[in-house]
Amino acid sequence: MGSEVVDQAIVRWRELLAADPVASDPDGLSERLDAHGLIEEGRPLCRVLRPRFVTAERHREEQTMAELVVAALRKALATVESGAIPDELTGGMRDFCRQVRELDPRPEAATPLFLRLDASLARTRLHVMELNSDMPAGEAHNDSVADLFDGLAVTEEFGREFGGRMLRMLPAFDRVVDGALSGAPAGSVIAWVIWDDTPSRIDVLATIAEHLERRGRTVHFVDPRRLETGARGTSLDGAHVGLVIRTCFTPELLDRPDDAAPLLEAARAGTPVINPLGTGPLGRKALLALVTDPGLDLGLSAAERRAVDRHVPWTRLLREGRSTGPHGESIDLMPWVHEHRARLVLKPVHGFAARGVVLGWRVSAAEWEDAIRVGLDGDVVQERVHLQREPYPILGEPGEEAEFFEDTDPFLFDAEASGVLARLSPSEITNVTAGGGVTATMVLGGA
Repeated sequence: MGSEVVDQAIVRWRELLAADPVASDPDGLSERLDAHGLIEEGRPLCRVLRPRFVTAERHREEQTMAELVVAALRKALATVESGAIPDELTGGMRDFCRQVRELDPRPEAATPLFLRLDASLARTRLHVMELNSDMPAGEAHNDSVADLFDGLAVTEEFGREFGGRMLRMLPAFDRVVDGALSGAPAGSVIAWVIWDDTPSRIDVLATIAEHLERRGRTVHFVDPRRLETGARGTSLDGAHVGLVIRTCFTPELLDRPDDAAPLLEAARAGTPVINPLGTGPLGRKALLALVTDPGLDLGLSAAERRAVDRHVPWTRLLREGRSTGPHGESIDLMPWVHEHRARLVLKPVHGFAARGVVLGWRVSAAEWEDAIRVGLDGDVVQERVHLQREPYPILGEPGEEAEFFEDTDPFLFDAEASGVLARLSPSEITNVTAGGGVTATMVLGGA
């Protein structure tokens, strides 16, 4: 992490933790995890007993970076939709945008209410590898871990010495929900739409649904086919639906038009949807290829260009033809990708939960060739970011520490950076659905 203050904080936390009786009580910790909704499918989502530490100055830098990178990606998307970029450089993204806009043609449907940048620390700065604009998750888990840590004696003593505060995201999420429901009649319910044939997703969402219900909201997990829309708006089993939260990803809506029709009808009739149906294109990884291509004029401001150059790794659509390499050199892309397996990652243009991600340095040459063949014109290739490993005390193993790869994922609510999801994993893929875990983030100094 490079900060003397952070290094001092880690040492002091370790000392205080050794004197906290809760830290040496595995059964008690397991009960606390369960009480905070941090055990899913029998495994703890938090496996460490320390938050990620960040100085107030670094946190402000990360927030600014997140807002600038998202602004740059928005401009890239607008340039794609204007037709100013050849289709071969975008992987058919303009046609994808057209299909998505047809789901809900209202201008407001293209504006995400919240976003998550997936970033990792390498050397002294964050590198943004992806943007989740469809249905980001993790805010409730972050706040649950913060609540867990705030209940430990070590946190209270540490706070007196360092003045730290845990970052929370549910207040910002609540503002988005409250704003969406502001015009709804009293007694309106929230319909959280999820396909009946993907019930496992509910486990990931239960914590945030329980939070909403504690705030007096009524939440129903339902298949979108159960929604009904008429002259008085959208309803579910006779109850007025004031808000739809969706966990039906954009490609699924396009692939299942008949099943998705009741959701589309509700949105077009004006029922608020989080995230709106037109937000999927902003998360296409082809946009990362566009903003890192020095040959394209996307209308970025000087600050946006600096943020991209500093924080977004070189990315290209996997296709035949010439391009520019990571250092601006002219390359024949496909032969170059074949030759530089150890420094590259392949990812589907639109994917989630680390599905289809191939780390070149983790596979054989033959496996890499197969991945290239399968991914041609449907994947992006991205330069490897050499991630740092950070030591954390292990939950339930007093005095023991282990090193984890650390993701630092800023959230934006209504375009404003507000909170961070810190993901930890012993492997370089940190997605929670792929076996990773979470911890809280503490800003040192209380700023």
